[in-house]
Amino acid sequence: MASTELRLKRHFFKQPVVILGAGIIGCAIAYNVLKEGYSVVLVADKLPGCQSVYYPSQWAGASWHFSKEGSKEDKYLQAITFRVWSKMRNEDGPQCGVMPVHTTEFYATGPAGRASFWAEGLTSIITRTSADRQMPDPYEKAIEYDSLVLDPNFHLPYLKQKIEQMGGRFLEKKVHSLADLHAMFPQSRVLVNASGCGSKDLIDVRDEKCFWERGQNIFFKTDKTDEVLIGHAAAPKEYTYVIPRPLQGGVILGGVKQPGNL
Repeated sequence: MASTELRLKRHFFKQPVVILGAGIIGCAIAYNVLKEGYSVVLVADKLPGCQSVYYPSQWAGASWHFSKEGSKEDKYLQAITFRVWSKMRNEDGPQCGVMPVHTTEFYATGPAGRASFWAEGLTSIITRTSADRQMPDPYEKAIEYDSLVLDPNFHLPYLKQKIEQMGGRFLEKKVHSLADLHAMFPQSRVLVNASGCGSKDLIDVRDEKCFWERGQNIFFKTDKTDEVLIGHAAAPKEYTYVIPRPLQGGVILGGVKQPGNL
């Protein structure tokens, strides 16, 4: 039995794990799978470095801030992300695109109680009110904590380089269905669909739960690049943010959020 399992494992390791999509999700999967010793091929019509609006990973903010909502699984993934980003920063420095910052979140109606501050195991959290800190209108309360920001202009090329150094391959090709992908790699036993909203157009998927979400922001040159500011309005889904990009000497100002409008 042991010899059979060993033969199967060797066969599995010889065949590549095939990932459809080379955005942040596809590249992150490839990076972690390669670290486990498997071979990987990423197939996508847009690769890291692409400036198209249809390659949204390139246009992400992006900052880490803990969500007080969501399931245990969501919070687990947020915690893992914080630790992975921290490790990348410690091991590879600024080239990975991760930078430490201070985050302040303002609330018009006040955040939930401290019981919801599950991230205190990762970073210290301070609560503020208008009595001990001047608040911009219409905000009444705030929370502060140390966090991380990620610049996709550096992080995506960093991941691509890491993937290629570990033997991963990128194939720039438009795929119209998962069946087409399987036909390209008939011996592979693991195919990963990391195509994002591309799943809406895959002939044998047609995932109607996927939707594009239009955002609008401005890059502003400034020396003040050490603090994330997020304003949560009283109305649901309304927010304002300032996300530093220290490696580019500026900040991202936003935001507009229009689901289904590209």
